[in-house]
Amino acid sequence: MLRSTTWLLRLGRLLWPGRNPLARRLDWIEAGILLAAIGLCLAAVPLSLSAGTDTYTHQMDISRQQMAQRHTSSAVTLAAAPSATVGTADGGSAVPKAVTARWELPGGGQRSGTVNVAPGTAAGTTVPVWLDQNGNVAAAPLRPGDALAMALAVGMLAWGIAAIGVASLVAAARRILGRARAHRWDREWERFGRRQSPHFGES
Repeated sequence: MLRSTTWLLRLGRLLWPGRNPLARRLDWIEAGILLAAIGLCLAAVPLSLSAGTDTYTHQMDISRQQMAQRHTSSAVTLAAAPSATVGTADGGSAVPKAVTARWELPGGGQRSGTVNVAPGTAAGTTVPVWLDQNGNVAAAPLRPGDALAMALAVGMLAWGIAAIGVASLVAAARRILGRARAHRWDREWERFGRRQSPHFGES
């Protein structure tokens, strides 16, 4: 708690030097840069929300189109799927295996093709599949939850990129100001030494 309070007080002094007699013009410049950076980060929020909203609208259009064009069906496997191999990189986990299967078409007739099933699935097993409007096996349609997750990711990524860019500019500006302060301190110490001793700085 004390550390957080100290950090907030330090940030407050950076943003507003106030009547501090030690505050110089460079301190006010730095305060202005920090305030501008905060303003830019806040301004990036509605832009990020807009990017997320546009992404959500686009993904929902795709979801509705896919939901209208795809439907579920059942396929019967014509061959057994290989079992999971112990000791492989995936640790023998249930990575889907491709096998040949046959399914019924909505308008009648049958079609054969490749479907993904769990390892070790026996031949003759009925498995659910998604079919497109041409009767071919297709990926499951995009769900509204997936569209929302993608929109949130895009919005957060957009704001993160903006914040990183602003932080980089602030860091660069503070390095320049730090060098300027160091140079000014060197000159002031040199003037102070000359006032104290006429032979200051002589070798």
